[in-house]
Amino acid sequence: MLLHEFAIDPEIFTDWCTFRYFIDQCGVHHGRLISRFPSDWEKLVRESCDRNFTTMQRRSLEERLIQMRSKLLKSGRDYNREKTWVENTKSQHEVRPFRAVIVKANQGNPTVFLVAESVHEQMKPWAVPREIRIPRRANEMAECVSMLFQVSKRILLVDPYFKPKRKTERNGENSWFSYQDTIPYQFKESLKAFIEEARERKKSKMEYHICFDNDDKENKERIAEIFCEQLPQIIPTDFEFTLVIWKAHVHGKAFHARYVLTDTGGMRFEYGLDEGRKGQQTDVSLLDPSVHKEALSDVDLETYDEDPAKKSFELVGTILISRQPTDRCKVSWTGEI
Repeated sequence: MLLHEFAIDPEIFTDWCTFRYFIDQCGVHHGRLISRFPSDWEKLVRESCDRNFTTMQRRSLEERLIQMRSKLLKSGRDYNREKTWVENTKSQHEVRPFRAVIVKANQGNPTVFLVAESVHEQMKPWAVPREIRIPRRANEMAECVSMLFQVSKRILLVDPYFKPKRKTERNGENSWFSYQDTIPYQFKESLKAFIEEARERKKSKMEYHICFDNDDKENKERIAEIFCEQLPQIIPTDFEFTLVIWKAHVHGKAFHARYVLTDTGGMRFEYGLDEGRKGQQTDVSLLDPSVHKEALSDVDLETYDEDPAKKSFELVGTILISRQPTDRCKVSWTGEI
C-alpha cells in the first residue's frame, strides 16, 4: 500500500510547531492520512489548540483545519467515550491495525506508539515509501488506490491505450487499420475493479481519459459504436462513467503517462491501467504536488472551456455512459478533428 492510516492524539498539539509539523507531513503525496478517530477528531484538536495556542495562532488554526480535511481518513471505527483516546486506539489497533499511533507519552510499544516529540522523517513506521511494486492484477491495482478514492471527490483514470484492439488490413500495396468489436479484456477487468472500489467508497462518478492518434480519429464513429456497445455491460446501475477523448498538439506534450488522478492527489502506474499476465508487476508511485497539479490541469474538463488554446491537449469528444435514471450512451464530438 502507498497510503497509510495514522492515528494522532489531539493532545499532542501543545504548540504551533508540533501542530504544523504533523499536519504538513500528512496528505496523499506524503503517503500518510490522519484517521478521523473519533468522528469528532477535529473538534478535539481545536479544543487542545485553544488551550495551548496564542491568540494569533488560533486565528490561523481554522484555515489550517479547513486545508487539512483532504488529509483526513474517515475511520468508521468504534469509539468508547468512557475510555481515553489512547485506550481506544489500543483496542482498535488490535481489530484493524493503524500504521502507527502518535501519542504524547511513552506507551511501551515503540514499534506502533510513537512519542510525538521523538518523531522524525526516517523513523519507522512514520517513514513510508512513495513508490512500490505490485502485481498487475485488477484487484491489487484497485486495492492500491482504495484510500485515495476514499479521501477524494473526483476520480480520473488516464491511459491513452484504453480503446478497442486494432489490426492491420492489407490489399496489395495498400494497408489500413480495422478495429475489433471489443475492448481488450485486460482493460475491462481492471475497469470493473476500479469502479467496484469507487462504489465501495461511496463514489458514483468516474472519468477515463484516453488519446486518439490519426488512425483513431479517422475511425471515431466506429470506435464510439464499440464503446457504446461494450461499456454499458461494465458500468453498474446508479453510476456515471465519462470517457474523455483527447489528441496531442503537433510538437506538443506527449499523452503517455498512466495515472489515477483525484482532487486530493494522484498515483502513476508505470506499466498501465490494464491487467497484466500472471506474474507481471508494475511500479506505482505517489505524485508530487506540482506534478499532480499539472497532470490534472492537462485533462481537467472543468477548466477546459476557460482557455482551450492554453491546454496541453485538444479535446476531441466525450462519451457518457449513464445507468441513472435510464440506460443511455451519449456521444459528443467537439470541433474538427
